[in-house]
Amino acid sequence: MKFQIQCPKTYRSLRDILIVADNDEDPNGRFREVCDHIVRIFGQGVGPTAPQQKTKTTPAVTVLMIPWTNERGHLEQLCCKSAKNAAKGVGSIVDNFFALLGSGAWNQSRYGKAWLRVNLAVRCVQDPFIHLGTVFDEPRYHSLIPVDHSSFDRIANFLATFA
Repeated sequence: MKFQIQCPKTYRSLRDILIVADNDEDPNGRFREVCDHIVRIFGQGVGPTAPQQKTKTTPAVTVLMIPWTNERGHLEQLCCKSAKNAAKGVGSIVDNFFALLGSGAWNQSRYGKAWLRVNLAVRCVQDPFIHLGTVFDEPRYHSLIPVDHSSFDRIANFLATFA
């Protein structure tokens, strides 16, 4: 039996809602935070019980955690792997720069996000402050973070089956 979500009118015509969030340093905690937000918007009994599982509500709600279920990290982490592969040589220069900064004590989230920003600033001479969204939106920047890199395969495979 499907449960009808009592939600704002704008969501009533939807069949599925996919919410994507970073795990950062605490995958379980971040998933709970996302579910808390879902409950605040849609009401009790709506949040999924695990990532990648659709609720039996209308609309169905699914949460995809990045980089993957129960793995610490974030979207930038996946982007770093792709960017490092796309810019042979630049990645090791950025790594050396961060070693000089003493970044070894930084957590994974801070390091990955900072690494990607510096990599993009070095490689995008037109605009060193390029937004991550711009890299994906504008074809002239697609080579900075190729989405066909294997770091995105699990997400692509999940999205291909999501319906």
